[in-house]
Amino acid sequence: MWAGINPNVTESPSEIIMSYGVNYTREKLGLDTVEETVGALCRLHPSAHNYFRYAVAKKTMEFLHRVDLFVEAGYLVGESDEKEIPHQDPLTIVVAVKRKTAALNSLVDELSAGLLAEYKRLVGDAAADLQVFVLFELMDWQDLQLRQRLLFDAHLLIAGN
Repeated sequence: MWAGINPNVTESPSEIIMSYGVNYTREKLGLDTVEETVGALCRLHPSAHNYFRYAVAKKTMEFLHRVDLFVEAGYLVGESDEKEIPHQDPLTIVVAVKRKTAALNSLVDELSAGLLAEYKRLVGDAAADLQVFVLFELMDWQDLQLRQRLLFDAHLLIAGN
């Protein structure tokens, strides 16, 4: 659930997304505890980061899709199971929208700042110099048609109705 949507939830969306990312990574790596998983992330373990980044992107898109009616789909750009992504490279998520709005721009800016703060809190010194953890690019369908090559190697995270 999400803070602000369910009054019984006190965690922010960024905290929920990060928690999901850690638990997904723990399961994928077969680790016993959250502490072991956080340790792997702090040591910049390549597989841990790949799983974590994917899970954060997927849960982020689930959140955006749930709270904004104009969000139709999300694409994770530049990530692959076969290649190691430097931890300082931001997650790039293309958000396909019916219409770009000031409210959605504000929401992704706030979410981006919250995810950066939570990531820095989670991995500490490993992210000390990081300025951006998730980079959002909002595109309507006309934008997407003009820039199809951008999504050539992208992974669909979530698609709406």
